[in-house]
Amino acid sequence: MLLMNADHTTQLLNDEHIHVQVNAEHVEYHPLINGLPCDQDGSFLPENAAPPPWGHLPHNDFSPYADCQQFEIADLLFWQTQMAANNINDLMQVWAARHQDQGPPFHSKEHLHEIIDSTVLGDVPCESFSVYYNGLSEEGDVEAAPWKVKG
Repeated sequence: MLLMNADHTTQLLNDEHIHVQVNAEHVEYHPLINGLPCDQDGSFLPENAAPPPWGHLPHNDFSPYADCQQFEIADLLFWQTQMAANNINDLMQVWAARHQDQGPPFHSKEHLHEIIDSTVLGDVPCESFSVYYNGLSEEGDVEAAPWKVKG
């Protein structure tokens, strides 16, 4: 598809790249990471078009969490303290015993992880990964960097 821009430059859009011919200069952009404004479906907006309005959620919408407190507890357990899974289960048991009228914020570590995994930002799901050092370390190296030691 060939587009004529307002400044009389042309754009050739295809599946591979977007080519822009500016006078005698040739510029080639990445097909997806190109800085051109687009709508929520990834379709490019016409030149100088206003972006679509933001979809604002109510201030008390913490979905998929039940409320702000459940979100904050998940953040504390999973991200801030990185509590061990068995400790999360133990904590929820104590919480359930102490607050029998309300119950714990999560039934188990699996429930906590299910809620976290269902969290989205726009259309990007929450994901995480772990890395570890598997190279050789010097024998007797008692002051090895903490990131080199398997946890």
